Amino acid sequence: MLNQFNAAMELSVIVMMMALFFACILKKERKAHQNLLVGIIGLDIMALVCDFGLWMSLGNSELIKNIKILWALNYLFAYILIILFHYYLLTLISVKVKVPKTLYYIAIPLAIIVTAIYFSSFYNGIFFVISKSGEYVHGQLNWVNELIRISLLLVDVVITVIYSKKLGIKQTVLLLLYETVPIASFFFENRYRLGIIYIAVSVLILIEYISVSVEQDILLAKQKQHMAEQEKRLTVEKTKIMISQIQPHFLYNVISSIMSFCREDPEKAVDALADFSDYLRTNMHSLSIETPVSFKKELEHVQRYVKLEKFRFSDRLDVEYDIGTTDFFLPSLTLQPLVENAVKHGIGQRPDGGKIILKTSLENKGVKITVSDDGVGFDTSVYEGQETAEHIGISNVRSRLSAMCSGTLTIDSTPDSGTVVTVFLPFESQI
Repeated sequence: MLNQFNAAMELSVIVMMMALFFACILKKERKAHQNLLVGIIGLDIMALVCDFGLWMSLGNSELIKNIKILWALNYLFAYILIILFHYYLLTLISVKVKVPKTLYYIAIPLAIIVTAIYFSSFYNGIFFVISKSGEYVHGQLNWVNELIRISLLLVDVVITVIYSKKLGIKQTVLLLLYETVPIASFFFENRYRLGIIYIAVSVLILIEYISVSVEQDILLAKQKQHMAEQEKRLTVEKTKIMISQIQPHFLYNVISSIMSFCREDPEKAVDALADFSDYLRTNMHSLSIETPVSFKKELEHVQRYVKLEKFRFSDRLDVEYDIGTTDFFLPSLTLQPLVENAVKHGIGQRPDGGKIILKTSLENKGVKITVSDDGVGFDTSVYEGQETAEHIGISNVRSRLSAMCSGTLTIDSTPDSGTVVTVFLPFESQI
């Protein structure tokens, strides 16, 4: 009667796990630990089918002798489930923190023992005995078999506790249950002959899968929300860029210069109009670019801007280019606002003008860009946390550098000495 009861429970669990397995297979974009979980589910189904066949065969001495292979498979599946769970645990942890490689090697000796047990299980009396009435009885060395299985589960308990902060309370509790319930199941099987180990493990696998899937769905929802917010923020910033970059005073000054050229030097006026047209076209086109552009394109735009400003400042504006590297990418309209600020708020405030130096160089972990001037400088503490109309261009550049390239922008300025703006782009952003 007890055999039929155990078999009936396992049959219902088999149906449940098969439905879960096909749901896993149909799920797209699985991560490494989720693929391992799918493997565990598939193996658990095979173990349940094997165990179901054994419970249905108990009491039939002729039948049980003919399917002796199922007992060996029963031992094999139990071991492989424990080993697979060990790697699943480590893979799950490695998503959030690096795990020492030596932890992966712990299961290797157990895999060797599994092979030995698989073959030795064919011989009655070592781990199990089939009685004349067709009943399963533990052999003299069965305690060794269970001790080996429990040992790796206890190792996983220790690993789970050590990394509990990274896993979180909910995930830690679920994993500890997965590790301790099989140990308790061994006790109940020995004491009360209740075959609940695979049933218990199946229920825990179901809960674990639901937990991981829900966690992933929540994470995807947060990522989509974050992307939507980023897109909205970038749209606002594009508008700010357009406002800050095409300023009426700058347009007025350039047009005034061109007008004067029309009377004094018509050919120069034509060249100036061509440069002005290219400058405006590049500015407008840059607002529609959502990916980083090459440094060479940015440099060309800066040079157009400088050429237009020199119509007004003439020899008072000296721009030097110290280009150590050009093979990298950055957000569009990154450099021109920095040079413009140096012109407008730096050397433009000095009667005799000054020099601006645009420099690029390779650092240990990325590319460094500096825009320095020997202008009037300013007290940086006055503008901390503020987004005034005059400094909105710098604010836009900093936020776009961070969002698109994980880059940083820092300003070092001293009143009456000048300003140095430093942009750093990590190598990872160039891949």
